[in-house]
Amino acid sequence: MIYLLDTGILLRILDRNDALHVPVRKALAVLKAQGHTLVTATQNCAEFWNVSTRPLTARGGHGLSVQETDRRLRLLERSI
Repeated sequence: MIYLLDTGILLRILDRNDALHVPVRKALAVLKAQGHTLVTATQNCAEFWNVSTRPLTARGGHGLSVQETDRRLRLLERSI
């Protein structure tokens, strides 16, 4: 089966401080081990970029630099 990963999942995979980081990683590991395909959409990547680069003072922003956000997005692309 193919699973589309929502932006919230993408953000939590790389944020070790998020309360749902561990459960999300475990769930994705189980899905992969069962042979399921994990995918993202261009829209999810754009939303990931928006939230990641949004200032910490803005609602839900992570305050990351463009370079760090690019690095994280590339990491996600390789690991999913």
